[in-house]
Amino acid sequence: TLPATAVIGAGIDGRVRRIDGSGHVVERPVRIGLRTLDRVEVVEGLAPGDTVIAEPLAVAPGARVRAARDGEAGRRPDGIRPPGAGASPDVGTAAMGAAGGR
Repeated sequence: TLPATAVIGAGIDGRVRRIDGSGHVVERPVRIGLRTLDRVEVVEGLAPGDTVIAEPLAVAPGARVRAARDGEAGRRPDGIRPPGAGASPDVGTAAMGAAGGR
C-alpha cells in the first residue's frame, strides 16, 4: 500500500511518480485495489521496493531527485530542498512493499 497522497487520480486507474534507477522522476499508470482515507492498495503497475514520490505534484516528471534519508525530509513540509540548496532535490518517498503475495 501507499499513502493516498502518492496517487494521482481517482477510481481504479491512477498514476504515481516514482524514482527510476538513474534518479529521475517517471510517471507510471497503476491499478488501484482497496482504498481507505489515508492508504491505497496498488495491485498493478509497481514492483516491491519501487520508490514512489509521496507528494507527486511537487515534482515534475524528468526531474533529477534523490530520496530523503531518515531525518532529512524536515527541510520543508513536502521534503524538497529549496532552490539553490544543491543540485538534487530531496523528495519525500514511500516504498512499495509486497503485500498478500503480490
